[in-house]
Amino acid sequence: MKKTLGTRLRKLEESAKENPRNLLESSSGNQIDGLPTPHCEYILFAQVQPLKFNGLEYQDRSPKGHAFVREIENELRFPDGTPIPQPPKLQLSTIIFSPDCGFMLESKGPPGFAPVDGEHLVGLKQEVWLQSIRSWLTVLAAVALGQTLILKIQCKEASTPSTVGRVSVYTVAMMLLADGLLFFTMSLASATLSSIFPSALLASFAGLMSVALGVRFIANIYGVQEPERLEHERAQAAALAESQARNPPATVRSSPVITAAGADTLPLSVTSSAQTASQKHPYHRSFRPRHRR
Repeated sequence: MKKTLGTRLRKLEESAKENPRNLLESSSGNQIDGLPTPHCEYILFAQVQPLKFNGLEYQDRSPKGHAFVREIENELRFPDGTPIPQPPKLQLSTIIFSPDCGFMLESKGPPGFAPVDGEHLVGLKQEVWLQSIRSWLTVLAAVALGQTLILKIQCKEASTPSTVGRVSVYTVAMMLLADGLLFFTMSLASATLSSIFPSALLASFAGLMSVALGVRFIANIYGVQEPERLEHERAQAAALAESQARNPPATVRSSPVITAAGADTLPLSVTSSAQTASQKHPYHRSFRPRHRR
């Protein structure tokens, strides 16, 4: 690594002596001022550190030790049920070097630094991470199936109209919405992510069962509570009509039209004139003479 860095630095110094602008490159996004900006290329050197099982470094360097590590790797990539210990985390020591910009970044860790300052770069392999996701999806599917069984028991307990009438439609609708979201998400994940297909498909099936049972239950609740709801609406309509009959709306008199000659009003219609005359003479009756035979 030191030879590679030295060779790269010598070439960089020679190119800088010939043309100092080689270290700078015009940025396409900086079109206003046109000033050149540094263009840094990075070279990454990474080294895998010895594995650690239960916090202790694996010291076996024999072919048997290499076969043991290879067996763990094969089980992670192509699982066949072989019993293996808990896969350890990977630890990488890295150096990032930029010959164009002239700086270097190094991860902290032993032996150059104390363990309290850092442990270099530590993480899980992709296979271990996906295995953890599959395990949690299996737990989620088990929880969804348990919820479905509880909902089925509740449907059996609420078999009479009196018990169904006490169940809230909105609560069951919220549960149904959550189950539908779970079914849609897991179906999409099982169709697009092949690495978690079995676990996602199982969770999707559990969500589908819960949605189907929830739709049936909410339809039963709505059908039982509909007569009571209609009766309540009729009672509200009757109370509103009675209140309107007791307190009729006040008649609004038309305001006079102001003209140049003075205040003027529109003439009343024939029916309005007749109603006014009948109000002034309440005992007025029409008299028709009877013809004698």
